[in-house]
Amino acid sequence: MLSQPNYSQLKQKNLSLAASKNLQQALQYARMIAISKRTTITVAPSRGSVWAHGFIVRQGQLQLKTFQPPGNLQIYWHGFGDRQNKIYILANG
Repeated sequence: MLSQPNYSQLKQKNLSLAASKNLQQALQYARMIAISKRTTITVAPSRGSVWAHGFIVRQGQLQLKTFQPPGNLQIYWHGFGDRQNKIYILANG
């Protein structure tokens, strides 16, 4: 008898993959804009310092694009310690 994967585990795995693709697309978009406009682009949480609500790509104060996590998936960022909760893409990519 073949066992079937747990549906909730499969769904969670697919949501996680979609979220990672979403972040990858945001970073690629930010890099493309930074290089083409020769300026610094910021990827930051859309609400305060919480990445779980999605993230935005900005040029200074101008919001270029918003990315929302798929489904009700929570995204958490652990990486910069005491530094600002943002990712900067410089003009040289």
